[in-house]
Amino acid sequence: MHKIYTLDDGRFIAYKQYKSQKNSLINIIFLHGMMSNMSGKKSSYLYQLCQEEDLNFLAFDNYGHGNSSGRFIDQTIESWFDATRAIMYHTSNNFKNIIVGSSLGGWLAMLAAIKNEIDISGVVALAPAIDFTETLIWNKLTEKNKNSMIHTGYIELGGTGNTCNNKYHISYNLICNARKYLLLNKPTINIQCPIAIIHGMQDQEVPYQGSIDLINKVQTHYSTLKLLKYADHFLSDSVSLSHISYAIKEIINAR
Repeated sequence: MHKIYTLDDGRFIAYKQYKSQKNSLINIIFLHGMMSNMSGKKSSYLYQLCQEEDLNFLAFDNYGHGNSSGRFIDQTIESWFDATRAIMYHTSNNFKNIIVGSSLGGWLAMLAAIKNEIDISGVVALAPAIDFTETLIWNKLTEKNKNSMIHTGYIELGGTGNTCNNKYHISYNLICNARKYLLLNKPTINIQCPIAIIHGMQDQEVPYQGSIDLINKVQTHYSTLKLLKYADHFLSDSVSLSHISYAIKEIINAR
């Protein structure tokens, strides 16, 4: 059963938590990907892991996803980041937080680590879709499609790989707003906490080369990149899930 956190402006965020029975200060926060939600396989796996290890856990549906407010087409990186900051501050301000971010959630996790408003003890980024609005959408559109998007305000896109059948409307506002949050165009990325990146080499949605660029730009002294030769974008198979739990435990031990 999920809970609802309502903000002063009327927007609301659906979330679920597990609270440590022995008052552990470690809190695992899962940030889902685009067109996903807090009930996916990775989130469910992490919820069970936190129960077994008696760690705190938080997952939520970002705006325009799942049971949270808003339409997907109206959202931007800014609105998704605002939701992330709001729910983390509401639930997790007194914990040692490790953020596990998948795809879009990996980008939001990096932004949260840069902002560092609450105690971020580490980030596990799963096939992080850093700057995807620019590199994987805008830059790949034809001039005709770009002009159409500017004129109509949106374009309908589908997944780029065989494993993704989603179709969704991407707004021009999302593209423009995201430019304030681009990371890979910077010489360095000011993140000081431990970072672990996991990326499948069979990922047809978000090429793993972006994770190589990312690991070379983050400033933290504790950073790892693990490329899984046979894994796809979703990293939901048993082998990938075991690598995720191992990365979390490594960051816990590095604290």
